[in-house]
Amino acid sequence: MKNKIKDFLIQNKLISAFIIIWSLFLVAFIIMLPFNALFNWVAITAIATWVLSGGVLAAIWQIGEARKSTNAQIAMDLFRELREDETVEKLQRIYHLTQSDKNQLSPIAKNNIRHILDRFEILGILVEKGIVDKDIAIHTYGGASALRCWYKLHPYIEQMSEELGPWKINYEGYTRLCLDYFINHNLPVKLCIEGKDIDILAELQEAKSKPRSWTEIKRDMKEKPVYFYPTLDACVETHAKQLYNRTSSELLKNPDDKLFQQRLETVRLFLESVDFKKLRKEWEKYLVEGKKVAFRVWQKNGKAHWKMTVNQ
Repeated sequence: MKNKIKDFLIQNKLISAFIIIWSLFLVAFIIMLPFNALFNWVAITAIATWVLSGGVLAAIWQIGEARKSTNAQIAMDLFRELREDETVEKLQRIYHLTQSDKNQLSPIAKNNIRHILDRFEILGILVEKGIVDKDIAIHTYGGASALRCWYKLHPYIEQMSEELGPWKINYEGYTRLCLDYFINHNLPVKLCIEGKDIDILAELQEAKSKPRSWTEIKRDMKEKPVYFYPTLDACVETHAKQLYNRTSSELLKNPDDKLFQQRLETVRLFLESVDFKKLRKEWEKYLVEGKKVAFRVWQKNGKAHWKMTVNQ
């Protein structure tokens, strides 16, 4: 915050210096006008050019200031909205959603969820663009609330992303920023469900629920990977075949969908090129130890590539 104030003061000093120098040149030209008729036309041309350039620079500065003012107003409106009783009530409803609730969301519940996610998405954009300071966004705007919502809603967001393409990615990036911040500063985030305190930070460090950083999101937007989370009951190959079948069904409904086409091709290449018996030996031992395993699969130059990550 201090750095932003310092930058603002420096910027205003530079603007003031420019105006003073601009005014001095203008006065000097006016004083020189009576001494030489030939010089008069040169001086008049120079003055006109100087005035025009000064006007252009002033206009650019005013546009920049207007944009800052508009962005600041958006940030303040969002700050107030996230503290309204209606918003707090919607957050509480999300926190207490059960699995059966999430499987059968009413239109009103979906609207409430999207309302909250839209606000966090806007906040994520403001932070990612540097309009709102990240520390202020985490402490003042509701970093803990963003984490609790992600814990409850990330399967729903993942489902919507499969149907619509990348969805609420700035909310996800903001949530990861909050997660890293609270962990690094050793600040707990809890959620009480049915009388039991859930450690949100511990839960969100698991591979399947951990939000991606903005860097990871941009990478995934380019590579469009798929993710598999094997269990002792369902191996990587089983998950891959299930996704292949689901994507094939979706393509029958939407044959021109580029996302489904690329996903189907990625899974096909993966299924055809991997020795799954050999691969199982690599990940199964971690599941037996109680660890979580995730596979990230993408294609490049007509070949499937994959990476395994293991979390406690």
